[in-house]
Amino acid sequence: MIKSFLLPILLLGVAVAALFMYSLPQYEVLKTKQAEKAAYESALAQGAEILALKEDLRIQYDSFSQDDRLKLQKMLPDEADTIGAILETDDIAAQNGVVITSVSDVPEPTSSRTQVRARDNVSKSPATYEVSSDYQSFINFLMELERSLRITDLSALSFSVSEEAGSSLIDFSLDTNTYWLSE
Repeated sequence: MIKSFLLPILLLGVAVAALFMYSLPQYEVLKTKQAEKAAYESALAQGAEILALKEDLRIQYDSFSQDDRLKLQKMLPDEADTIGAILETDDIAAQNGVVITSVSDVPEPTSSRTQVRARDNVSKSPATYEVSSDYQSFINFLMELERSLRITDLSALSFSVSEEAGSSLIDFSLDTNTYWLSE
């Protein structure tokens, strides 16, 4: 009689053991797949949020007039435009009776040595201007430079008085930074 109970109990034990030996590894695989699915769903949700934000920004950008877009492009160009900045500064200087005698430390657009990362995707390009002018013309030049659309920081200023008798000219040295969008 014990034999008749022993065989079914033994078979039941083998069945339960086989169930756990097969089911537990499959259950772990299932949990891993569920975690991957949750990560993918989260990434899709974030992607949808980013697309919605991009569309909102596109609508805002399209609401700007063409004139305002050109002003924004001049204020913060998409690429390093060092030559354009120098020419614009030269025009402002000429309008105010200031003579630029030299420009130095002008970086190449691809030079990582002198283009310093300012903020996330804004870079700056330094330049040093040597100018000669009388005091009032120089002040007018600085005020015009300040009103210019191009963002220009004056980081250092030095001056020396001309040694020529009767001359009211002052030699100024200006260290500036102009900014542009980088990738």
